[in-house]
Amino acid sequence: MNISITARHIEVTNEVKEYLEKRLNRLKKYFKKEVSIHVVFMAEKERRIIEVDINYNGTILHGEETTNEIHTSIDQVVEKLERQLKKCKDKIQRKSKTVAKTTKKIVPGLTEDIKKIKRKKLTNKPLELADAILQLEKTRSEFLVFIDAQTNKVNVLYQCNDGNYGLIET
Repeated sequence: MNISITARHIEVTNEVKEYLEKRLNRLKKYFKKEVSIHVVFMAEKERRIIEVDINYNGTILHGEETTNEIHTSIDQVVEKLERQLKKCKDKIQRKSKTVAKTTKKIVPGLTEDIKKIKRKKLTNKPLELADAILQLEKTRSEFLVFIDAQTNKVNVLYQCNDGNYGLIET
């Protein structure tokens, strides 16, 4: 954790810095990578204000507290940031669980569909269009994939609803 401290109208002692670092170390468990934290201490009359900005992967979390005692302000702002981090973590976990559930629903459906696939092997022997029509009628299939004897290209022959035939040439 990279912690940078700025003080306005107040002098931050080593004891306060150590206390701040100790409290901020509680947040370490929420981060996988290095995180930069910017802390601003301010004093206005008898009020002690602390602002903490955490920049993690482009996400900025902000916490601000005002009390009469600097240690109390630190405690409260760390608690506030911890709540924000828990909320973000829960949101991410809910999103990944939803994705996992969706994937589980999709994958079994796909495997069931794959089990229902019928396989047919094509003959390598080129056919004339008339022979392909006869073979399509004989097999009572919806379509026939064949190699055209004249062009030596793969064609698809299918029967239309009106009884005519359609031909797809590649």
